[in-house]
Amino acid sequence: MKIKSLSTATIKQASALTLKLFEPSPKDEDYPPRWFSASIDPKKHLNLFEEFKVKKLKYYVAIDEKTKKIIGTTGFYTSSQDEKEAYWLGWWCVDEKYRNKGVGTKLLEFIINKARKAKKKFLRAYTSTDPHEYEAQKIYEKHGFKVFKEESIPEKPYKKLYRELKL
Repeated sequence: MKIKSLSTATIKQASALTLKLFEPSPKDEDYPPRWFSASIDPKKHLNLFEEFKVKKLKYYVAIDEKTKKIIGTTGFYTSSQDEKEAYWLGWWCVDEKYRNKGVGTKLLEFIINKARKAKKKFLRAYTSTDPHEYEAQKIYEKHGFKVFKEESIPEKPYKKLYRELKL
């Protein structure tokens, strides 16, 4: 497995993977193709950065070196409210066929290292109690991420969890 910056050559596969796994709506503010595109060409998406108070944004893909298929995504962004102290984990996921092989851990550790090199105090993430995210919750726990806030999600039977890792 190789981790590379998201690019125009990989955005279509990365978007397809996140859309399959998370099933977001194009109407959602957190819609992967929109943010992936903004990561590649921030100047084209200044209104998005301003609207959501995002200062920095960068995504990566995990590529199976044999098949050249994208098998995972990860990234980070900074929010104007806490940009000096934290990176936020963005669109971290692994293709179902490649789970339990260490891909998710490598992607998460890749971003943890980016946050440390940037001298951030925290890596934060929001996730949920959705049963589809159960394995991710175990990896968060294993790496020391603590829940610091919970919210109800309208019309959903599960909650949004905010986690942070002290670096």
